[in-house]
Amino acid sequence: MSPPRSSPGRRLTPAQKAAVLLISVGAEASAAVYRNLQDEEIEEVTRELVSLRNVESATVHEVIEEF
Repeated sequence: MSPPRSSPGRRLTPAQKAAVLLISVGAEASAAVYRNLQDEEIEEVTRELVSLRNVESATVHEVIEEF
């Protein structure tokens, strides 16, 4: 029997999850979220946004469900 696989969303850091969520909700909602972040948080999430590549739809769904 193989070990249980972890779900894709569970392997992401909080900043990566925030980046996935911001991409998913669109520009207007993302701007509203950014207005409530501290400068350090903005930098961290923005770094993750830039580095995101090919996020699987299952991962996006899990991050949204977790939120």
